[in-house]
Amino acid sequence: MNEVVVSAWVQISGECEISYHVAPEEVEIQVGGRSGFIVFASEAGLAHLVEQSTKALGALRAQRDKA
Repeated sequence: MNEVVVSAWVQISGECEISYHVAPEEVEIQVGGRSGFIVFASEAGLAHLVEQSTKALGALRAQRDKA
């Protein structure tokens, strides 16, 4: 599946509650507690999210270091 089913945004601070639950074929990541945002990802999807998040963190830190 290469489509977005729902479009939404969340803001994550360093204190934001983040939890996860592993199911046989996917992982559920909950951001912001019970009334927050839930993401379901396959193993490949989660690996892609981690890869892109790592790149984004590096870019953010590089930008901060330039200032």
